[in-house]
Amino acid sequence: TDSTNNYDMTIFHEEQLDDTYAVLSRRRSKRVPSWARKSELQLAFINQIYFNDKNPEDIFGT
Repeated sequence: TDSTNNYDMTIFHEEQLDDTYAVLSRRRSKRVPSWARKSELQLAFINQIYFNDKNPEDIFGT
């Protein structure tokens, strides 16, 4: 896989933070994709909330 498109979402516990400084530094240096920038994300949320009549339970189940 292309590592430039992969974003680590690991949640670190306090006792792990000392060992993960390099990982956290690398995480900060990645470019934020255009679709995840504030204005694009806000527009996507607005469109999803107000203009999309799909029920999440229909998509993901109950």
